[in-house]
Amino acid sequence: MKQKKFLDGIRKKKPEILNVLLCLGLSILISFVYYNYGSVKTVINTAVEIKDDGMMVATEKDGQPLREFSVRVTVKSADKVDESAIHAFVDLRSRLNNGQYVAVTDEGVYDFPVVVEVNAPAAASEFNKFEYSPKTVKLKVEHKTEEWIKIIPTFSGELSIKGYEIYEKTLEPDMIKISGGRSIVETAKAEAITTEAIDLKRITNKFMPTSIDVTPNFSRLDSRLKISVTPESKFTLTVKLSPIQGQQNYNGVKVGFANLMEDLEITNDSIYVSVSLKGSEINLEKIDPSGISVTADCVSVKGAGTYEIPLTVVPPPGTSILDQPSSIRIWVKEVEKAVEESLPAERQAESEGEAESETEVLEKVEEKIETELEEVQEQELL
Repeated sequence: MKQKKFLDGIRKKKPEILNVLLCLGLSILISFVYYNYGSVKTVINTAVEIKDDGMMVATEKDGQPLREFSVRVTVKSADKVDESAIHAFVDLRSRLNNGQYVAVTDEGVYDFPVVVEVNAPAAASEFNKFEYSPKTVKLKVEHKTEEWIKIIPTFSGELSIKGYEIYEKTLEPDMIKISGGRSIVETAKAEAITTEAIDLKRITNKFMPTSIDVTPNFSRLDSRLKISVTPESKFTLTVKLSPIQGQQNYNGVKVGFANLMEDLEITNDSIYVSVSLKGSEINLEKIDPSGISVTADCVSVKGAGTYEIPLTVVPPPGTSILDQPSSIRIWVKEVEKAVEESLPAERQAESEGEAESETEVLEKVEEKIETELEEVQEQELL
């Protein structure tokens, strides 16, 4: 009975209730329209600062490399809010886990809340009218590590100084320190940093070192890495040149002989050998085979016969011996002496004595004959 009376009362007041509900709905709609469309909207994309404790760093966002990450902030206010008044950040020291903040101690992928603050007092009153997205972000975090990596100078073109090459290059400093996520640092460490290509024509002094300011290609490093350099950091490359080293073979080098006894002679004394030298290409091009000294020392040769004689090679100045024959074979004979027509001194003296005796005898014979002839002539005259 009471329920029936209650329902009858509602039916009698239905028009009034409907009017109230209609007014309420219209009020809500007007407020919604005004709030969302009646005010001036300012949309700002602001960069998000990632705070950490120095132990962990963020390396990825939603599976993609984390380089720049921003949030979209919508301000529903008639007064525009400057971007500098808004500060957005993510704190890696704590993450969300089932709505609770949990400390981050291990590497992994976690949800982190994005916090937006207003730093300008004029905009603080409008803070409750801010909307921003995303409210949370999924980040991969890794342990922070540091490493020193090598910087290697690179060159282009050719030296304008013929016959010379770079034999020493010194870069100061030649290493830099990088820091970041463990996996990113390990990847960067495996690949050395190179400098911009240095034109070799800039090196024109072959006697004195040349110093050149160079720029490492830091842009090739992952942007998530931190490099310990400043705008004032200077990298200087010092280059020294030296003659290009080469080798050359020389044929037709004549062998000379030394310390051969006077009563001996070599039957095959016109011997030529080949000698290989090493040195600067400039010096090697100027060498004539006749300028290479090759000597066979015959001090061990004591008589006729066949001998294996060691060789001594003296290379021209500025070169050294690369290859040479160790010895040669020679044939030696005794020198034939000419026969003397005159007799030995003693025999000659004896001969001279004998000749004198014969002359005396002949003279006596001649005198006797003459005497006898004179006597015969005198007798005939009588």
